[in-house]
Amino acid sequence: MKKFALILVFTLTAAWTFTSCNKAENTTDKQESVEFDEFEEASSEETFYRIPSPDEMFSFLNDKELKYQPELLNPSANADNYIDRKSKELNFGVYAADLAYTASFHQFQGSVDYINIVKRLAEDIEISAVFNEDMNKRIKNIFENADTLVNVTNATYYQIVNYLQKSDRNQTLSLLTAGGWIETLYVVIHIIPEYDENSATVQHIADQKLTFENLMLSLEQFQEDPAIKETIDDFKEIGKIYAQLKVVNAETSTKQNQEGNVVIVGSKSKLHITKEQFNQLKQKIAEVRNKITGNTNV
Repeated sequence: MKKFALILVFTLTAAWTFTSCNKAENTTDKQESVEFDEFEEASSEETFYRIPSPDEMFSFLNDKELKYQPELLNPSANADNYIDRKSKELNFGVYAADLAYTASFHQFQGSVDYINIVKRLAEDIEISAVFNEDMNKRIKNIFENADTLVNVTNATYYQIVNYLQKSDRNQTLSLLTAGGWIETLYVVIHIIPEYDENSATVQHIADQKLTFENLMLSLEQFQEDPAIKETIDDFKEIGKIYAQLKVVNAETSTKQNQEGNVVIVGSKSKLHITKEQFNQLKQKIAEVRNKITGNTNV
C-alpha cells in the first residue's frame, strides 16, 4: 500500500485568523514561536491530498459584526456518549475545531473545558503521549498567562499529526481530519446570517468542493476499514450537492484593437452556488455533523 500523507490535514490554529473577528482584544500581544518536529520528507510513493486548515477556512470571516456563537459547538457533555473508536476519533476532530474556535474568541473557560475534553479523548484513542510533560506544563501555564491559548492549541496540533504519522496510524488521522472538516464547515455555514450571492463567505463555501473531493480521496485510501467506509457513505450525500455546482464566468477583461473593436483578452471563472443549493448544503452538513456528534440541533 502506498504510504499515506495528508498535507495540513487539520489544525487547531483557527485561532490565528479567528482573532481577526475580534481584533479589539490583545492587539499588542506578541505571538510566541511554536516549536515542533518537522514532518518526515515525503517519498515518491506517498499520496498527497491538500486539505486546508481551519485557519484558512476561517480567514475570510473578518467581519467585526460576527459574534461568538457557542451554541453552534458540540456540547462538552456529549463526550461521555462516544464509546466506539469511530465516534471517538471523529469527535476528537470535532472538539479540536471547537477548541480553536473558543480560543480565537478569547473564551478562556470554554477553551479550558475543550482542552480537557481533547486530552480525555486522546487517552481513549491512545494518543495521550502527545500530552507529554512539556505540553502539560504549557497547558498549566495558560492559567498563569505565561502562555496563550492560541500557541498551546497550535503546538498540540503539530504534535498530534506528527505522532499519528510516525505511528503509522493514518486511519485515525483520516477520521480526525473528517471530524475537524465537517465541524469547521458547520460553523462557517451557520455563522453567516443568510445567503448572499456576493458574499465572500458564501463563495468560499462553494470553493470547498475541491477540498471535499480531496478529503474523500484521502478517506477512500482506507475504505477497507469499516469505520471509514461508513464515514465515506455519510459524506457522499454532501458530494451529491457539490456535484450540482456549475462553473461560471466571474470576470472578463477586454480591450480595443487597432480597428476599434472590443476584444476579449481574458476571463476568470468561479464555482457558483445558488440559494437553493446553499440551503441544501447547509441542511446536509448539519445532518452529517449531527449524526457524528449525536446532536439534534440543525
